[in-house]
Amino acid sequence: MKTKLITTLTALLMLVGISAQAQTGNQTPASAENTDLEGDVNHDGKVDVADVTYIVNLIMKNKSEAKDGTYYWYIGADNPASISDIQTDNTVAGWHEIGASLDGFVLDTNNESNEVILNTQPEYYNYYVVIPNGLGVWDAIGTNLIAIGSFVEEACNITGYKAYKYVEYKVRTVAGPIIKEGTSNEPINDIFYWYIGAENPTSISDIQTDNTKPGWHEIGESLSGFEFDTNNQANWVTLVENATSMDDAIQYYVVIPNGSGIYNASNMNMVEDIQIFYPVTCNIPGYNAYQYYTKAITVNGPIIQECLPVSGLSISTSKSSINVGNTLKLDATVSPYNAYNKNVMWSSSNPEIATVDETTGLVTGVAIGTATITATSVDGGKTATATVEVVETLTGYYWYIGVDNPTTISDIQTDNTKPGWHEIGTSINGFVLETSTNGIVLYTTNTRTPYYVVIPNELYIYDDANDDGLYLFDDAECNIPGYKAYLYLAETRIVGGIIIKESTPVSEVSISTSESSINVGNTIQLEATISPSNATNQDVTWSSSNPEIATVDETTGLVTGVSNGTTTIIATSVDGGKTATTRVEVVETLSNYYWYAGATLPTSISNIQTDNAKPGWHSIGSSLSGFEHDMNLRENWITIVENAQSEADLIHYYIVIPTGVSFKDGLGTNLKTNGDFTKENNFNISGYEAYKSTDTSSRIRGIILKE
Repeated sequence: MKTKLITTLTALLMLVGISAQAQTGNQTPASAENTDLEGDVNHDGKVDVADVTYIVNLIMKNKSEAKDGTYYWYIGADNPASISDIQTDNTVAGWHEIGASLDGFVLDTNNESNEVILNTQPEYYNYYVVIPNGLGVWDAIGTNLIAIGSFVEEACNITGYKAYKYVEYKVRTVAGPIIKEGTSNEPINDIFYWYIGAENPTSISDIQTDNTKPGWHEIGESLSGFEFDTNNQANWVTLVENATSMDDAIQYYVVIPNGSGIYNASNMNMVEDIQIFYPVTCNIPGYNAYQYYTKAITVNGPIIQECLPVSGLSISTSKSSINVGNTLKLDATVSPYNAYNKNVMWSSSNPEIATVDETTGLVTGVAIGTATITATSVDGGKTATATVEVVETLTGYYWYIGVDNPTTISDIQTDNTKPGWHEIGTSINGFVLETSTNGIVLYTTNTRTPYYVVIPNELYIYDDANDDGLYLFDDAECNIPGYKAYLYLAETRIVGGIIIKESTPVSEVSISTSESSINVGNTIQLEATISPSNATNQDVTWSSSNPEIATVDETTGLVTGVSNGTTTIIATSVDGGKTATTRVEVVETLSNYYWYAGATLPTSISNIQTDNAKPGWHSIGSSLSGFEHDMNLRENWITIVENAQSEADLIHYYIVIPTGVSFKDGLGTNLKTNGDFTKENNFNISGYEAYKSTDTSSRIRGIILKE
């Protein structure tokens, strides 16, 4: 019985974190002869239930609670052993008081006024943060820095507290992090809001019901599926009323709930991807504040929407080959595009074959063999893999043609008319081998059979027209690292007209027009041009930023108008992922069309003229088909200024035409682009566009409008 009791006492002492020997050493023994009595932790000269009670009280004394009724947090270069030397200056490293309660506690060191100086000397440290159980460490945009691995938990010497070490890089001063209670922020009064305006707000107040007004706007009780698009004229936010010039413009702020982000019409994050907005100090818990990098009077964007958890991950290639000592850059794409945390970590299944930089995805070949490279999303742990084959660095390159699929490189031919292996050299840069003049005889008889071509991974097969010749071949299994094999689909005895050469990568892609307009239900065909013109892979894929406005066939580029609004059509090259964009405006089908010439910019279609010599609106009719209005005759001149006496009476005039109508002079010159007119960007008649003359005139002649 006594042995069991001693075992129990020892286990309880281990829970407290001290040894029986250490505990008894701090007490006054009841008698000299019982000083070393095993299990007698209260030193009453016997081992009994009183010793158990003593240890239970000791455990309760050491449980997690505020020290002297007060909580503290610590930041500094060392992991502290006790709570001591409480600082009153937040810029000094050490212990700082929180108070008697953690309820609602937030300490934001993420601004310069709270910057903590770890050391006045130029030494740098991986510093420590020690906080009470129940608190966490965040950055200014609401990222849990413990969850993503920026802080790693260390052994803590203080009961009821946890210690974390910052491992990203060494610092001397700390302009963050934010330490706060809990793991998330709730909507204020159960409602979420977002803000746009000239000032960085200090509270949520004066909620707007008009989306064109600056200030706070209601989102609702949930961010789920939230999106607010100010990227059309109906939702433009006026930041400066009655502005007369850009001198009145301001740098504006956007404040949004944690968990949402700022995007443009091409679904690019304007804080992270293109950095048009930058984070600033936010005065409202649970929200993030951003400032636009330039000035504006009105805002025709951005799109604010919920940032979602990562649902998928892909790698730019599923299989690659590199030589020993060479490198290969892999890229990972996180889905959806508005995922909150797009960070990815990389790893190799066999670092002895190929290593990979854990943050950049740069693969380095180490030894011959195969390794699997894995990308893992920090949010959600989604994975994607790519197989990387590492091959020996070659002193020369070769290509093969013959009736058998070879297993080794051997028996190099010096006669180009013979089947077998042929030497390319030590470089394939600029290599071209044309067999149309070097006809290769596979058989000396009339026997015909399919044949194989084996070439280095970096080369491609073309036909006589210098087009992609792989449509004549099937992929075949290749037995030689660093090479690929193809099987010719037809049977032949003599081979001619195959060109084997290095591929030409895509450097740029462009679209036939930068801006277009179509009616609802109509279509427009877009064309993409690949540069250089001899790029090996000329394929592009098409996508629409807003299919509810206009859809596009992903292979042909045919755009169909769905509803009123504006969308961005994107062409992406299959080789290299180069992109080009064009803006497509979809307008309601009109029952009648009109055009305008006059001294002022109209705000509506009214007062239709029947005299073509008069300024104002003129009818086209119910269809633009075949429409042409030629003012290149004297009887069609429009008088802008009646009874003009001198140059001082002349003015700049406006032309307004339906979107889709061309605007030329008698020689066919495009007046939209030659500098004689400038487009009015802030024009508000749907389906029409306006142009202002760059020269003054009293009369207009020589303009041809036609479909």
